[in-house]
Amino acid sequence: MHPHLAESCDKAGLSKIELDLLSDNILPNNIDVTEPLELSSNGLKERFNEMLIQEGFTNLDLQEATIEFHFNIKEWDYYTAECSTRLVMQDGRVIKKGVNVRGKSTNA
Repeated sequence: MHPHLAESCDKAGLSKIELDLLSDNILPNNIDVTEPLELSSNGLKERFNEMLIQEGFTNLDLQEATIEFHFNIKEWDYYTAECSTRLVMQDGRVIKKGVNVRGKSTNA
């Protein structure tokens, strides 16, 4: 996704963006979607689905699956972002995880 997502967000004046991993097209309409961004977003969705299967789940087990990227373009480059995920299971359980710019896990 990097640097393509950060660059498109910067052009749109966005410092954060949420992607819906259960959607057919995970990229929102309010950013410019370049070919490299489209290809990398497809790869992210594919990898997410592979990880679900490895853990014994499918998309049908989820109500929601989002990933949010937060950028600070003035201080960081297009390769640096904080990232958090949110999964809502069909039974209502919520799982949140994240990673900061230093690669340390957070509880989002």
